[in-house]
Amino acid sequence: MMCSMTQTSSAIILRQKASGIGILLIDCPGKANFLTRAVMSELGAVLDCIKDNPEMKALVVLSGKSDSFVLGADLHEIIKITSESQAYQMSKQGQEVLAKFASLGKPTVVGIHGQCLGGGLELALWCRYRIATTDPSTVLALPEIRLGIVPGLGGTQLLPRLIGAKAALEIVFSSEPISAAHAKDIGLVDELVCPDDFLPRLEAKAQSMVSAQQADSLGSCNGLTDLLASRAINLSPEKQATFFAMAERSVRIKTKGNYPAHTRVIQLMKDGLSQGLEIGLELEAKAFGELAVSDVARNLQVLFFSTEYAKRGATLLSRKTGQTPALMPGCIEEFGGGLHARQTDLKDPTLKGGVSAERDSAVAT
Repeated sequence: MMCSMTQTSSAIILRQKASGIGILLIDCPGKANFLTRAVMSELGAVLDCIKDNPEMKALVVLSGKSDSFVLGADLHEIIKITSESQAYQMSKQGQEVLAKFASLGKPTVVGIHGQCLGGGLELALWCRYRIATTDPSTVLALPEIRLGIVPGLGGTQLLPRLIGAKAALEIVFSSEPISAAHAKDIGLVDELVCPDDFLPRLEAKAQSMVSAQQADSLGSCNGLTDLLASRAINLSPEKQATFFAMAERSVRIKTKGNYPAHTRVIQLMKDGLSQGLEIGLELEAKAFGELAVSDVARNLQVLFFSTEYAKRGATLLSRKTGQTPALMPGCIEEFGGGLHARQTDLKDPTLKGGVSAERDSAVAT
């Protein structure tokens, strides 16, 4: 099927310019973009259409939102998973959709403005070139581990090939957003631009990649693997084995075995780098499947919803009292992965009831 000059679905907008550059906008209903099953299905269909269109020479990917890129998967869909096989299929099918960016046979340039989290960052990793804005709101993170799961759309395999295993583990284990400037320093993004020059620079870069005929080396997943490997921090097999052994020992000491996702990430990166991308992706999907329905993940996910509800409640209370949350009486208690909740706020009768409702809703769905 050939792509029309303009193609629109409920979340994906595709336009083809006279220059042959395709502009793919991710613009989900609502305030932010999430990679739901429906969105992934639409995205896969549009990418198939792009691949079959010889008139489209390159693809620029960006968000239709003014303040964020993509915030990752929909946690409500993850919580509704009832079996390991369902979680495995979610990861595997998601990998297959995003891998289409690498198999288009055309240059892909992704523009990142605002928050780029979880699956949003993994989507960007599957593209050839990443440009981020210098706006302070532009941050990148893989926060899955705080929910007891591993990145499931290729993150554990693509990230270490791009920036090296050490930097990749730091990003995953921290789960905290890093600035665009930091991302540029470690090679996670290729270029920084001011917001005013954002779209023109994306199109110009895509056009220059077409002119340089760089698409020839991007026709397969293996081509992407070679490209990423050439940019990664290369270690000898002996040094790599030593590094992963030290990392695993450090994690076991810190987590005392209570958070299995941490050690699984190390093993996934280690196995993927030694056995190849295809095997690594399969192992990642299996690990995601196992962890997504584990008791640890379920507890952390319920905690996440409860904490987010408490934070919203604290904001409402601060508006009533005229005090900022940081100055309100009480303390901030940190939960694993950087989630925060105010214990005194949780004792508030209204908020306490809301947290209980949120927890019951999460478990029920």
